[in-house]
Amino acid sequence: MNRALCCLLIASSCQAGAGESFAPDAISVVADAGTQELRYQIFQTLADARFVLDARDVPAADRVNVYVGQNGLAHRVVQQLQFTVDEQAAELLDVSPETAAAMFEHGDRRRILRQTLTPGLHVIRAEFAITDPGISGATPVVLAVTHRFEKMPGQLDLEFRLDAGLISAPAIKVRELVRDDSAPQTLLDVAVNRLALPAAELSRYRSGSDADPAISHSSALIHGGDAESALVELLETALQSGPETSLAPDYRLATARALRSLGMLDKAELICDQLDQRRQAKADVASERLHLAEARNSTGDLLQAERLLNLADKALPDLLRPDWRHLYGRVLIAQQRPAEAAAMLGKEDQTVEAFRFMVGSTEAVRAAAYNRYNLAVAMIRSGDVRRGLSWLDLLGRSQSKDPEMLALKDKANVALGWHFLKAKQGRTALGVLGRVRSEGLLSGPALLGMGWAELVPNGERLPRDLLDSERSRTARQTDLQAGPRSSLIRLRVLEPELNGVVGPSSFERDDPPKDRNDGLRKALKIWSVLLERDERDTSVQEAMLAIAYAHDQLRNVAEARSAYASAISALGRVDSGIAGESAFITEGQLSAAIATSIDDRALFELTDRLHLAPDDATAPLYASLTELRDLGRLQTELSETAARLAAGSSAASGDQRDVSELELSERLKRQIAQLSIRQTETARDIDSLAMHSLEARRTVVHNYLRSARLLSARIEDSPTLVSREIKICEGSCREN
Repeated sequence: MNRALCCLLIASSCQAGAGESFAPDAISVVADAGTQELRYQIFQTLADARFVLDARDVPAADRVNVYVGQNGLAHRVVQQLQFTVDEQAAELLDVSPETAAAMFEHGDRRRILRQTLTPGLHVIRAEFAITDPGISGATPVVLAVTHRFEKMPGQLDLEFRLDAGLISAPAIKVRELVRDDSAPQTLLDVAVNRLALPAAELSRYRSGSDADPAISHSSALIHGGDAESALVELLETALQSGPETSLAPDYRLATARALRSLGMLDKAELICDQLDQRRQAKADVASERLHLAEARNSTGDLLQAERLLNLADKALPDLLRPDWRHLYGRVLIAQQRPAEAAAMLGKEDQTVEAFRFMVGSTEAVRAAAYNRYNLAVAMIRSGDVRRGLSWLDLLGRSQSKDPEMLALKDKANVALGWHFLKAKQGRTALGVLGRVRSEGLLSGPALLGMGWAELVPNGERLPRDLLDSERSRTARQTDLQAGPRSSLIRLRVLEPELNGVVGPSSFERDDPPKDRNDGLRKALKIWSVLLERDERDTSVQEAMLAIAYAHDQLRNVAEARSAYASAISALGRVDSGIAGESAFITEGQLSAAIATSIDDRALFELTDRLHLAPDDATAPLYASLTELRDLGRLQTELSETAARLAAGSSAASGDQRDVSELELSERLKRQIAQLSIRQTETARDIDSLAMHSLEARRTVVHNYLRSARLLSARIEDSPTLVSREIKICEGSCREN
C-alpha cells in the first residue's frame, strides 16, 4: 500500500462533511410512552399535594399573590426587588440576568410573594433597583411605590410592572387583579389588561385566560428553564378552577407548552387536537404544532413531524413561516428527498425576514444561517453541487461576533475545505480551511486538513455561483423599501451578497508550496500545533502519524522513526485510558457517580472524563443522562413533598387526618418506588450506551495503532515485517 494513501485514508475519518443537516438545538424528549405517563402522574400528584399544602399554609380566603413584570420593549431591566407589607420587610430578592431577560423579552409576570392577609386596609411598598445594560458600570436606579388597598375575602393578586420608559422617565405601575369567572371577558377587557393602562388599576380576569397572572407566571418559569414547576403550577390552577377542559384555550396551550418542554409530546399533541376540534386559538395551535414537529424531528419520528407541519400550515402566523420552511426542509433531507428540500429551503420573503431581523435580530440571523446551511446540504445531495458549495462559502465568509454564528461558520468552512481536499483542490482547500478559528471546536479537523492540502495538487480556480438571484432581486423591488434594507445591510443583519452587493466570482485560494518538499515542511509546521493538544482527540492522533509520514517522505529517517515511536506510545496510552474508563463503567462506578451527583455540572465532568463529546453517535447516551437527571429531580421533589405533607399532619391522630391526605401520602410512596425502578433501568442503559461509545473510540485507536506499526516497520525496510510488527505490539501495548 502506498504510504501517502494509507495516511490519507486515515485522515479522511476526521472529515466534517456537508452531508448532514443542522439544527439550532434539540429538544429533550421522553420517547417511552410508559415513562411519559409515569412522569405526568407524578406531576399531577405534586400539584395535588401543593394544592393541599397551599390550602393549609396560605388559605385562599386570605391569600395575596404579588407579581412583578416589565414592559417588553424597554431597555432597562430589573436587578433587585424589595417589598414591605404593613411595615414588615420582605427579604431582598436578586433577579438573575436570565430572569430579567425573560421578563424583558416575553413580558411575563413572575410571582415572587404569596402570603395571607386578613380582610381590611393594608399598605405594600415596593422598591425596584433597575439598570441599563447598555451603560457599563452604571449605578442602579432605585424606584419606589407605595400602594394602599383593601383586602376583601378571597384571593387577591397584585401586579407591580416596571414601565422602563423609552423616552420618559421609568415608573412602576400597580394593578389589582381579581378573578371573576361569572362573565366572559370582552375584547376591551383583554386590550386594557394587555396594555396595562394607568386607568386600569383594578382588572378582572377569568381563570386560565391570557390575563390570568398564574398563566403568565407559568410562562415565565418555562422561559427560565423550569418547566417542571410550570406544569405543577398549571395543574394546581386547574384544581382551583375546575376541570382542565373547561378552562380557557390560553390555559390549555400553556399546558401543552410545558408538556412539550418536558418531552411529553403525546399529551401535548392531544391538547392541540382537542383545541383544533373546537376550532379554538387556531394560530396559537399551529405555532405549538410547529414546536412539536421540531421535537418529533429530534427523535427521528419524521412521519409524525411531517404530519404536524402539514396540520400547522394553513393557520401559521407569517412571522413563523421561515421557521416552518426550515424545519420542513430538514425533515425532507432526513427522508432522502433532497430536491424537495432544496425547493422548500430556497424560498424566502424579504418583508417577513426583515421584520424578524428588526424585532429580534440575533435569533433571526441565526435561523437564516441554519436555513442556508441546510439549503447547501439539500442542493449538494440533489446534484446542484456548485450552488450548494457557494451557499457554504457564503456562510464561511460571514461576519459575526455571535458565538453560535462563529461555530456554524467554522462548520461550513470545515465541510467545504474537506470537500475540496477530497477533490484534490489543494489551494482552494487551504484558502477555505484557513478561515476556521484556531481555538474553535473544529480547529483540529481544520489544521489536519490544511496539512494534507499542502501535499495534494494545487487544482484550478473554481468558479462559484451568484447567489443574488432574479427572484430575490424582484422581491427587493416589491417587498422591502430601499431605506430599511440599506440600514439592515450596513448592520450586516441582512447578508450583503443576497441584497445587491456583488459577491466573489470564485472560491478563495491560498498560496501553494514551491515544491513537494516545501509542502511537506509546511505541513509539518501545521500538524505540530496539534501535538500540543489532547492526545485523545482523533485529529491529534492522525497528526502524529502524518508527522511521521512527512519526515519519512523528507528522508529524515531518525525523525520519522522517533515520530512513529511517539505515536505508538501515545496511542497505547489512549488505548489503556479507554480500557480504564471501560472498567470504571463495568465496575458500576459510573452509575454510582451519577446516582450521587446528577446536576448539569456533574454530568459534564463525567462525560468530559470519558471524552464523549455530544454528537450524533452519543445522542442516545446524552438523552439517557438527561432523563436520569430529570428522574432524580422528581425523586427529590416527591420526597420533599412527602416530608412536608407528613410534617403538617404529625400533630393530628390517624382518625383526624383528612382521608385525601392519606391517599396522597400513599400515592407519593408508590411513585417514589416506581421512580427508583425506572432510575435503575436508565442507569443500566447509560452503562451500555457509554460502553458502546468507548468501544467505538477504541476501534478507531486500534486502527491507528495498526497503521502506525505497519508504517514504522516499513521505514526500516525489514524483510521480517510480520515478526517485527508482533515485537512492536508486544513491547508497546496489548490488543484485545
